[in-house]
Amino acid sequence: MTDYPPPPDRPTPGADQPGYGSYPSMPSPGQPAGQQPYGQPYGGYPQGYGQGYGGGPRNGLGLAGMIVGIVAIPATLIYVGIIPSVVALVLGLIGRGRVRRQEATNPGQALTAVILGTVGIVLFVVYVVVVVSFVHRHCHRDAGGQLVCTRYGT
Repeated sequence: MTDYPPPPDRPTPGADQPGYGSYPSMPSPGQPAGQQPYGQPYGGYPQGYGQGYGGGPRNGLGLAGMIVGIVAIPATLIYVGIIPSVVALVLGLIGRGRVRRQEATNPGQALTAVILGTVGIVLFVVYVVVVVSFVHRHCHRDAGGQLVCTRYGT
């Protein structure tokens, strides 16, 4: 069986605790010089705390852009695809900017949003061109000004 050293004594609260941002001047009783007490990082903050405002990655725009881009592709078929496509493109570009500034950690999602937004815009433009050319070829105005279209193949 291995012998483990006993845990260090707990100091009296405030007795030798360092102030914010300062280093301890004296080790706790029973602790070798140059070591921190267990669970006490320099500066008095526990590990993982004290990051303050905006400490974590800001991945929301890349993710939202990717989701809107996925919705934009089928929405192109009902004439509203341009709206989510532009939104996906803008969110993806902003998300990529955050990745470049190291504020976000999702470059793949942001790039996917840019690609899907661009593809949605291109599909929408192609769809509009096809519909307009079909209407131009197969439709005309009658004497009363009404738009009359012939059936395809007749």
